[in-house]
Amino acid sequence: MGTDATKLQPLSILIVDDEEFILETMAHFLKRRAKEVVMASNGAEAWKLLQERTFDIVVSDIEMPEMNGYELYHAVHPEHPEIPFVFLSGHTKGDVKEEFKPYTLFKPIDKDNLIDKISSFF
Repeated sequence: MGTDATKLQPLSILIVDDEEFILETMAHFLKRRAKEVVMASNGAEAWKLLQERTFDIVVSDIEMPEMNGYELYHAVHPEHPEIPFVFLSGHTKGDVKEEFKPYTLFKPIDKDNLIDKISSFF
């Protein structure tokens, strides 16, 4: 699959990660390609943002304090099933819930893979 960053141009993206360096790095990278990038440092913060407005896609770490990525997905999905999620994991495939494996990228995140995964939903 070729990287097509132009598909990101019209998107509003919510990035959720409790590791500040990863959050800032991904946001900086995506801000140059997407219409809007909003950051949240945990699932609870992201959930509050998602109650105020919607995003085209959520890119979320799985393991975070307060509300993990799976909990965030299960909170958002009933109200906004149209919002796709890309999950990020610092663990192995065996640690990721089976239903989410196709939507999961493993750290360290390859930027081209991130663009491809986000683009695949649009």
